[in-house]
Amino acid sequence: MTDFAALGQPYTKANEGLRLTAYTDTRGFSTIGFGHAGTDVHPGLVWTQEQADAAFAADYARATGEAQNCVSLDCWNAMGIARQAVLVDMAFQLGFRGLRQFVTMRRSLEEQRWSDAADDALESLAARQTPNRWERHAEILREGDDAIVDGTLPT
Repeated sequence: MTDFAALGQPYTKANEGLRLTAYTDTRGFSTIGFGHAGTDVHPGLVWTQEQADAAFAADYARATGEAQNCVSLDCWNAMGIARQAVLVDMAFQLGFRGLRQFVTMRRSLEEQRWSDAADDALESLAARQTPNRWERHAEILREGDDAIVDGTLPT
């Protein structure tokens, strides 16, 4: 597997879960599909699987760009596809502004101190709010592509 998106999309979908009826997330936003939130989402909204998949594709593409803009190109290339998938998942969950707040973690990534980056990630509010997801992130940040088993990341 050479494409982080082929690895990362199922990982993010598993982390987000699928709900075809809008709900209020932990931050008070109306959310639907695979964690899609926005002005187009309101209480009572119902989507088809196709709508959820289309929104996910757009949201994942946005998160990919945000993740790539949070680290240098050299860092991105050194991370390997598993760590790239984790960084995109973080951007998916937190958005660009949220991910940019991980200054120490991003510095550790830039310096290829993978275990330090994992430790830094676990010290966040996001890790306290969704601990299982962030424990998986930390494991993958530490192990890199060695975390890939049978073409998938742990979920």
